[in-house]
Amino acid sequence: MLTVDSLIRKGYFPEELSPIFSTETLADTLNTIIPNISNFPDKPASATKHSIPRVKHLRRMLSIPNPLLQIKLCNTIEDNWNTIDGFLSNTKMTLTKPVILQDSKRAVSRLRHYSYIPVQQALDSTSVRYVLRTDISRFYPTIYTHSIPWALHTKEVAKINRKDALYGNLLDKRVRNSMDGQTLGIPVGPDTSLIIAEIIATSMDVKLRSRLGDIKGFRYMDDYYLYFSTKPEAEFALSTLHSIMKDFELELNPNKTFIEELPVSLEQKWVSELRNYNIRETVKGQHTDLIGYFSLAFDYSKKYPNDRVLKYALSRIKNIEIKNENWSLYESLILNSVIAEPSVISIAALIFYKQKDEGQIINTSLISDTITEIIMNSVKFNYDNEVAWSLWMSKLLNTEVKESAAIEISKSDDNVVALAALDLLNSNLIPRGLDNRKWKSIMKSSELYTDNWLLAYEANVKGWLPSASGRDYVSSDGFFGMLKANSVEFYRGVTPLIPAPLIAEETRDAEDTTDNVGNDTLDQDETIDY
Repeated sequence: MLTVDSLIRKGYFPEELSPIFSTETLADTLNTIIPNISNFPDKPASATKHSIPRVKHLRRMLSIPNPLLQIKLCNTIEDNWNTIDGFLSNTKMTLTKPVILQDSKRAVSRLRHYSYIPVQQALDSTSVRYVLRTDISRFYPTIYTHSIPWALHTKEVAKINRKDALYGNLLDKRVRNSMDGQTLGIPVGPDTSLIIAEIIATSMDVKLRSRLGDIKGFRYMDDYYLYFSTKPEAEFALSTLHSIMKDFELELNPNKTFIEELPVSLEQKWVSELRNYNIRETVKGQHTDLIGYFSLAFDYSKKYPNDRVLKYALSRIKNIEIKNENWSLYESLILNSVIAEPSVISIAALIFYKQKDEGQIINTSLISDTITEIIMNSVKFNYDNEVAWSLWMSKLLNTEVKESAAIEISKSDDNVVALAALDLLNSNLIPRGLDNRKWKSIMKSSELYTDNWLLAYEANVKGWLPSASGRDYVSSDGFFGMLKANSVEFYRGVTPLIPAPLIAEETRDAEDTTDNVGNDTLDQDETIDY
């Protein structure tokens, strides 16, 4: 059974945030919150935004909905979970049906891991000649929230009955409220959005099979892989998909739509080469192999700029034992990778953290220079995630943030960056250069229901910034006052000695970590055209 507790504890904040963010204390307080939840009105509020890299030079915007509205949405999903789960079972095409897995770090997981796609491609492509590949253009941002009840109850029923008694209408309202009342788009990040997206996609699968019959193929989130004996059959299926998308006010992505004659490659060449590259254990052999391996990875990262080549490459060798004589070389190659592809910073931080813990002398000056370079380049382009992870790495490795970087950080409007910077300021890791006047202006009651709610609440609870009016506006607010009274915090006061998400990442096979990025997509989340 899917519960509010699980959706809040494990499925609320986007997993792309650094591990210092947590919703544990909020989940611990649900027994106090939920009995009083009806006392707080269903008024729309904005979500906190946070920009993360999608592909090279392209971004994706994560959303962290207001906790009041997210709890209400989760409560609605729990109340109707058995019905929703039954509805999601209406399609056999999907590899991404939300499932509850024991010991998963998320509330819901996808039925199949992204690395299973090549297997399914091989299984479905027998005795046929053509494959139709397509996906939905900007799926999450273009979902029309009114299509949620259309999917669950049919458009005809939903248009006649617009009351909350129809649970699809209630889901529609809850999602809209979490996005400031907008009907276009659902939040990117919370597990609830995976459920909402699959509801709509399931309805489309059902329509597709009703019109085309028992076709061969599968869907991974918004990516379709459909197989046919003739090209005209594939072309007819494509026109049918266009028609179904129109019913839901969605569009197929023309840049990722094509019909190919089989067989087709299941994996890109660079994945195979990096996977099979052997790093010898002798000092001299390891030295030579590290240079060869990273040279190959750097070369492929330029040839395939839309693939996470360096993330894959670093994940493949992050657990090898580096000889002391080769540590400086390895360290420099890792930092070169971080500069080229900042998304690998979490893996780099884990490597440095483990080595430092085991007594290896890491070059904190070199790491600090790298962090400074990332911050200086990222702030001016609003690359929030890279800045936040850089600050987390500084905290984890206890390295100071340089004044030049601190000055740039002060310009950021991102709540996640601001909180990470304030933490380092109060930990004496930003000794000079940080100007927090911009953030101080946010410390007022009206901001608790805007996209600055996270900073307005957390900086007050931590005592990091003073109230703009001089009064405790958080305690004066009915909902957030209840959170504060119950010691709810979204930012951990001290970085855990062992970062849990990174430990979880370490225990998985490197191919799973990078989600078999050898297709034309990046990692598990990147398969969704957000």
